[in-house]
Amino acid sequence: MKNISFSVHPLAAAGLLFVFLMPAPRPLMFLLATLSHEAAHVVAAYLFSSRVKRVTLTPFGVSIGLTPPRSYVEEICVSAAGPAMNFLICAVIRSGVFPAGAGTDSLFLFSLTLGALNIIPVGKLDGGTVFSAAVSLILGREAARRALDLTSAVSVSILWLIGVYIFFYGGENFALLAFSSCLFVFAVMKSGEKKNNS
Repeated sequence: MKNISFSVHPLAAAGLLFVFLMPAPRPLMFLLATLSHEAAHVVAAYLFSSRVKRVTLTPFGVSIGLTPPRSYVEEICVSAAGPAMNFLICAVIRSGVFPAGAGTDSLFLFSLTLGALNIIPVGKLDGGTVFSAAVSLILGREAARRALDLTSAVSVSILWLIGVYIFFYGGENFALLAFSSCLFVFAVMKSGEKKNNS
């Protein structure tokens, strides 16, 4: 624990406020879905003898920074573990093991959403890491970087357009629009960092 650094994203408070303004038991179910997702990454990393280096509180939950993977296979397995855990939770809930109710319905929804969003091939998400590692295995790291830049741009644009549509025609759900806007900002910032480093 002493070698792990802890930090808080500047917008983390806004994300937490948004979560805790939801009616009970949704905040607890959101945290459970998020923590299960990150715990799966950590367990998979430890199976490959990797370690946690950094824990960051973000607007969307908790982000775990791990030691660099030693192979593309490790990178794929560790990154895929989070969404896989969310889909496993959904499968267990739908199997009828737990009684139906507001809590299990909320956990199912948050787990499904978190898993689905994280398999999108965007650089900041698990799907982007899996996609990049898989392409790197076949075509090399540079080809993977170019392919990920393309899929990230297309995916974020589609997400943003869906978010705008839902917000204006649904009149109530701002979450997807905010999420895709944040991804767009992160992508622009990452692009700027690359230009400054080159």
